[in-house]
Formats: sequence, structure tokens, C-alpha cells
Amino acid sequence: MAVDLFPKLKELTLKHPDKGILSFIANGVIKMWSPVVLIVPPAGEKLPRVGTTTTTNDPLVIGIAAGGSGDVANGNAADEAGDVVDVIPIHSAAITKVRVNTSTVDIGSYLVTGATATQADFIADTTDTRVHVLGKSFQDAQTAADVLLIFMGGSM
Repeated sequence: MAVDLFPKLKELTLKHPDKGILSFIANGVIKMWSPVVLIVPPAGEKLPRVGTTTTTNDPLVIGIAAGGSGDVANGNAADEAGDVVDVIPIHSAAITKVRVNTSTVDIGSYLVTGATATQADFIADTTDTRVHVLGKSFQDAQTAADVLLIFMGGSM
């Protein structure tokens, strides 16, 4: 069973005061603390959309879903396409949470989008210029699908 290792943080972020939360239109259901990527909006729509991804180290990653018009109490930042979803942008110097898809995340692990939608994965080598890091883990994962506290720092 997945465990939230920092349950007191319910929504949004512990953040540096001059950094902001961005609001987007959800492309579908988005679970709280999920990595999100930019999605091409439908024809005629001008507002940017975000959704989940199953691409490891997705270059379209924009941040982590941390609230919105979904049923946050039941774990959703967005319940359906068209809902508002609040996103903590990568490189925002924020402390927040993210879902992971492996129990092999250690303190200090770098996290990127994972092959499982709504979850992040660790990456061992960040020297590759094509790495799109979400943040650095403050906690060890106990099981796959844990929710971990992370730092979404500037340059990783």
C-alpha cells in the first residue's frame, strides 16, 4: 500500500515567498502530487493545458499538480478535462510532494517523469543534458507509489 510520508502537507506547497503557483486547464483526471506535462489544447482553445505522461524523462514536463478544482480530499487535483489544476513549476525553489513509482528512491535522488502516469521515477545520471529533473527527494521511498517530500530547486 502506498504511503504519504509527509501527510501534513495537504495542498499546494511550502515555497519561497516570491515564487508562484501556475494554473492550467486539465486535459483529464490528474491525481494530486502528479508530474504534469504541457498538452496541445483543442482547436480554438487558447489556454494552455496540462496532463499526465507515461514518458520517462519527458521533455514537456512543467511541474507537479498541487491543487485545483478537483476533489483534493479524495486525491485529485482535477476530476475531469476542463478543470483548473494548480501546478508548482519545476525550478521554483519550492518544497512540495510527488508520487513515485518505485521503492528504490533514496534521500537525494533526482526525480523525473516516469513510465507510469501520475508518478515520478528516479534517475541515476544527471550529467546527460537531456535530463528534465523535477526535483530532489528529501525522503526514502518505502513502497512503490509513495508520496515523497521533494525540493524543486533551481539548477540540479
